[in-house]
Amino acid sequence: MVTGLFRNAGFFMGERLYQPRHSNLLGFFEDPEVNGINEAILRPMAPGRFYHGGVVYGADSPEHGQLWLARLPLDAEIEGDENTRLHIRRLIQRTPFCYKDPRFCYTLHLWRREVSNVRYLCVFRDPREVGASILKEVQNALYLFNFAISVEQAFAVWRLMYQHVLDRHANEGDWLFLYYDDLFRPETLDKVETFAGIPIDRSFPNPMLKRSVAGLPIDSDTAAIFDELMARAAR
Repeated sequence: MVTGLFRNAGFFMGERLYQPRHSNLLGFFEDPEVNGINEAILRPMAPGRFYHGGVVYGADSPEHGQLWLARLPLDAEIEGDENTRLHIRRLIQRTPFCYKDPRFCYTLHLWRREVSNVRYLCVFRDPREVGASILKEVQNALYLFNFAISVEQAFAVWRLMYQHVLDRHANEGDWLFLYYDDLFRPETLDKVETFAGIPIDRSFPNPMLKRSVAGLPIDSDTAAIFDELMARAAR
């Protein structure tokens, strides 16, 4: 939804954005090439799966195309090779650009080494809604047919991603933190427009598309990260 605010602003978002489907009826505003670079960076970090006696071991470890569901600790050494750097350099030459990928939570430092004069928008939702959304996506999306995840692991996906943002990325650069529910308020859109320095498409946010509900109990560690994000959004 946040990236859709900039859909008519003249930014390059990718050559072939993913088409809309049930989980994002207005589109994802994500490009397979951007996703692919970040997938290549994260792939060595994911434990492998193996089969024995008809049993799948490691079915909760994401494979190619699924690494937005990775759960990487803060001390993970996330690095790319020269080929990765070349791909990043080529994409950041398509100025002005606006790239979106949840995997940036883990890989942003590698992109930041190659680029300057950028701003960062970090949108977050209630982790209880995200947990429910992840479980629904895993049940319904064909590309996740061989992936399994528990409620606790779904919360860990959310928590670890934002821990990386807060502890490894947001300590430098110009950042604006946005709570999803606030984006239906004119004053929040004013904030986005001022931060970006250009007009945005205020007609894009649609509260009717919010379908996940916060029905899952939340653990204290995840709640603490949520509280910190809410405080940053208020600032």
